[in-house]
Amino acid sequence: RRIDRMLDLGRVRAGDRILEWPSTGGDIALRAADRGASADVLAVADDHAEVVRERAGTVGLSGAVRVLRSDDTMPSPRDFDADYDAIFNVERLETLGPSGMRAWLRRAERVLADRGTIVVQMAVATPLFDDVAGDAVDLLRSYIWPALHYPTMDEIRRVVDRDTGLRIIGETHMAAHAEKTIELWRGLFVANTRQAAGLGYDRVYRRLWEYNLSLQQALLATGRLDVVQLELVAAPRRRR
Repeated sequence: RRIDRMLDLGRVRAGDRILEWPSTGGDIALRAADRGASADVLAVADDHAEVVRERAGTVGLSGAVRVLRSDDTMPSPRDFDADYDAIFNVERLETLGPSGMRAWLRRAERVLADRGTIVVQMAVATPLFDDVAGDAVDLLRSYIWPALHYPTMDEIRRVVDRDTGLRIIGETHMAAHAEKTIELWRGLFVANTRQAAGLGYDRVYRRLWEYNLSLQQALLATGRLDVVQLELVAAPRRRR
């Protein structure tokens, strides 16, 4: 349902061209292809690219889903050979830091087609996000995402209004849904610990990811974090 809602926000229909940037396993691209759209997925690692290709091939959508392999999370707009009717970013902007978020939005804007839509899902800090939460998040910065920063909605609005030609036309808050989803993910992760070990993920790695999921669940449950889906379009040009 979450993915379908994001596609609805992006107004994705048959004949559209969409971009999943960066890859989150190809879920959005595959569902968009089911709707008759052509989908590109930006993958920043060979294994990510292979996962998407395999999934597309398994369901017979290889012709509709194209993987763009890049070593750079934020390639130049010149590296894309098309403009997109919809661009999707799922829970990655907060891992880029304030400057990275600004850069991503500006680059996405440059490859957005006329009347296109950017849809972002991300975790944001609420007024309850305090020093205790910040200290807990430091471990994630140290070992997973060095630039991790949970912006407030006011920060996001300022960046969009000041540094881009975009505007936010829709915002849906979904903390309760996100908390339940992460609880399910954590349960599955713990239940499959032995399988993860068999795939080569050592104990430290497994404990780290369990900590990550537990922390996010706790921050959502205590109201320190929220999860929001944002709908952005090109702002009208001011008349001279």
